Amino acid sequence: MIDELKELRIKNLPDTPNKLAEIEKIKACRNIIELGYTVETAIKTLEENGIPVLLREADKVIIPHDDVKFTSEDDFIGVHKDEFFPVNSTIQTPTEGKAKLISSYLVGGRSFVVESPYYRNTIHLALNGEVEEVGAVGANWDQFPIAFLIKLKKIPMRGKGFYSLGDTCAYGHIDLDEDTWILCPQGFKEKILKQNPRIKIQNY
Repeated sequence: MIDELKELRIKNLPDTPNKLAEIEKIKACRNIIELGYTVETAIKTLEENGIPVLLREADKVIIPHDDVKFTSEDDFIGVHKDEFFPVNSTIQTPTEGKAKLISSYLVGGRSFVVESPYYRNTIHLALNGEVEEVGAVGANWDQFPIAFLIKLKKIPMRGKGFYSLGDTCAYGHIDLDEDTWILCPQGFKEKILKQNPRIKIQNY
């Protein structure tokens, strides 16, 4: 996204004595904030110019906000990564989605595979970022291709959930709406939109 925005900005520069210096200044920008965009205005600019909105390696940067003070729920989003598509604009828990837990055992030299219901009626998120590892075995979130960005106030606790920067736990499913963003690889967007027409989706 940032590369396309830079090209667009350079293309629209007027011919002035300072043009070369302006081009170098644009090329030196490390993120869309330094270019003068928010996420919303960056996407709108690309769409208005008929440019596909894609997140690339150059967009995968951490933008520090050391001067920001968090004063309300509106300052936080929950980030949930998953390998499963939402259904009817809902992220289901493993229990609700009737997920199966497959375990392998070696007994007496013979290998056995046991399939059993996966009883976990919670959904886990990190706040304003993603954790590096999940689960007791330290599985990395990079293996999950779909990221959900959900406003904190839209995450239901239902009396049994809890908040934590690294592991916020929602009890039961999470309903998604027009305030939800989904980041997914190319080819996933159309499939997800069939079941979830109101959600904003961006490819990376």
